[in-house]
Amino acid sequence: MTMAGLSGLVAAQLVHRNIVSFPWRFSVRCSWPLPIGILFALPALRTRGVNLAVVTLGFSILVYDGIMTNQSYTGGADGIS
Repeated sequence: MTMAGLSGLVAAQLVHRNIVSFPWRFSVRCSWPLPIGILFALPALRTRGVNLAVVTLGFSILVYDGIMTNQSYTGGADGIS
């Protein structure tokens, strides 16, 4: 869910800043979790069981605290227009 939320945020920022047009947003949103997942999966390949759960929860907390609560990225309570 964290990767899906992060890809939605990236797609919204790209449309908001006029980098991609609105119809291309869907393809950007569908293709963005792939590099995020690869970057996350490479260190987690050697872990099993509880350690994998800790790494997964750590990634989720890192993204939520570092990106999703930052008002300059998300637009705060008003969101991205």
